[in-house]
Amino acid sequence: METVGAICDKICILERRIKVFDGENKNTEPLYEQYGWLLKELGEIIVANFSGTRPFTFKKNKVYDRDVSMTEGLSFLQALDSLNDTTNKLWDLEDKRRDKSLDPVDRLQFCDLVSINNKIRNDAIDRIDDTIKRAAQASHSDIFENKARMT
Repeated sequence: METVGAICDKICILERRIKVFDGENKNTEPLYEQYGWLLKELGEIIVANFSGTRPFTFKKNKVYDRDVSMTEGLSFLQALDSLNDTTNKLWDLEDKRRDKSLDPVDRLQFCDLVSINNKIRNDAIDRIDDTIKRAAQASHSDIFENKARMT
């Protein structure tokens, strides 16, 4: 299931794709249509989170580089900015990783950097979700009180 952070991740990727398509004079209309649907879904998820009908986070079943971590205590906008920066960095690294004109050793180093930046990306997604949850706890404590009564 999607979280606020996961939808923000998809939006960052889509915005990069739109920028690339614009630069190549390709039709971006379908991308903007998808963008609209993602923004609608983002709003629906936030409403469901704050109404207590949807969890803020879901159990992760992925393993990433544990020795790489994102700065603690980032605000929502800082985490979103980090996610966007990392998305753009990953896009460029993936292009280099696929570049067969580069030396295989260099390409392997780009693979390692992709792995590291994917961990940073996932940390940013988690930080966005955590920030939303903390804000809801502060402003809508009844959501959490009702859940505690149900368990």
